[in-house]
Amino acid sequence: MRPEERGTVEDRSRPNIEQRRGRFPRPFWITEKEYQELLQKQGVHAIVVVLPTEHVRAVIRRDLWLRFVITFFATVSVIGVAMAWNAQLRASELEMRLVRASELNTILKEMNLAAAGLAHETKNPLNVIRAQAQLLAMDNRLPEEAKQVATRIIEQVDRVAAQLNEFINFSRPRQIRKE
Repeated sequence: MRPEERGTVEDRSRPNIEQRRGRFPRPFWITEKEYQELLQKQGVHAIVVVLPTEHVRAVIRRDLWLRFVITFFATVSVIGVAMAWNAQLRASELEMRLVRASELNTILKEMNLAAAGLAHETKNPLNVIRAQAQLLAMDNRLPEEAKQVATRIIEQVDRVAAQLNEFINFSRPRQIRKE
């Protein structure tokens, strides 16, 4: 057959469409115009199916929105758990520090009490030494040089006693006053 006899592509496709139309009638859910447009655009392979997608798209949008909301709340939950975990760790650390401070405070109170007792007991012999030095300083039978030595002993005992008094005052437990 010569090319002139064969005809154009359009001429060849129309009879085929007409022939196939008998084999594949138009589905009832689309109009004749839509069917013809689909045949021209795609041809008939076996069956033409046209389904509305608005419902599917709406379902997909709802699904995406739901996934976004779930992801958001999951992220917020994870952040909340992380913050709670951090707060728990910090509280635990602070509790341990408080226990250590309490133990140290107890030890320091005991040491304070022992030091105050030691200072008090040191003051007793110093008072005896001071009393003896006063007696020597007032004794007129002793030479003047011995009286000056006794006076220096009294001054030094008073200086040491003053330091011990400061130490005892420092070691006394103090009451905390809330204002």
